[in-house]
Amino acid sequence: VAFYFDKSFAAEDPKTAEGKKKIAHALLPFVAELSDEIEKAHWVGELARRLGILEEAIWKQLRAYGMPGTAAPRVPEEGGAAPSRRGLLEERFLAALALAPEGLRQRELATHRIAFSTAQGDAMFRALTTGTGAETPELAPHLERLRFTGEVLRESIPDIEKEFVVARRELEKLCISERLADLEREIGQRERAQPLAGEGLGALWEEFKALSDVRQSLS
Repeated sequence: VAFYFDKSFAAEDPKTAEGKKKIAHALLPFVAELSDEIEKAHWVGELARRLGILEEAIWKQLRAYGMPGTAAPRVPEEGGAAPSRRGLLEERFLAALALAPEGLRQRELATHRIAFSTAQGDAMFRALTTGTGAETPELAPHLERLRFTGEVLRESIPDIEKEFVVARRELEKLCISERLADLEREIGQRERAQPLAGEGLGALWEEFKALSDVRQSLS
C-alpha cells in the first residue's frame, strides 16, 4: 500500500480539491481490500492526514462499499453508487488492456463473450481496441484515470501480459455466469408457464450448454 501512496501523491497535488479526489480514486480501492482491520485503520488515518480531511470521511466512503476486507472497489463517481465486483473486474481488465501488446490483444480478443455493465465501460473498451471515441471530451478524463491505474499496475505487477490474460478470462467467466443465470431463470419461467409445450426451450438449452462448455474451458 505504501507504494501506491507514494505513486499517487507524487502524481497529483493533494492541496487542491481535484487532486484530493484523484488521489482518493487511486488509493481507496487498495485500502478497502486490506483484510487486517488494524492495518486498514492505519492507512485510513494516513490518507486522511495527508489529504487534510477527517478520518470519518474516509471511513464513510469505505462503508459505502458494503464489501469490507475482501474486494478492491473503486471510489464511486460523485453522486454514484459503490461499484460491484463486476465493475471492479471490468476496470482491472481495461487497465491491463491499456498496457497489453497489440499481438496479445488480438489473440485474446479474437473471440470473446465480454459485455460491459455500463455504456462508459463499453466506450472505453472500443477506444482502447479501435481508437473510436478516444478523443471525446466525455471519455477523455476516464481514459486518463485508467491510464494512471495501468501505470500503477505496470510498476506493481511483474508480468503485465499475464495480468491481462487473467483479467480477460475472469471477466469473461463472470459475464458467462451472469448470462447462464439469466438463461436458467428464463427456462424455468417458460417451463412453469408451458410445462408440456416447451416452446422455444430448445434454443435456450443449446445456448446454456454451449456457454457452460466455454466457462469450463476458462477455468
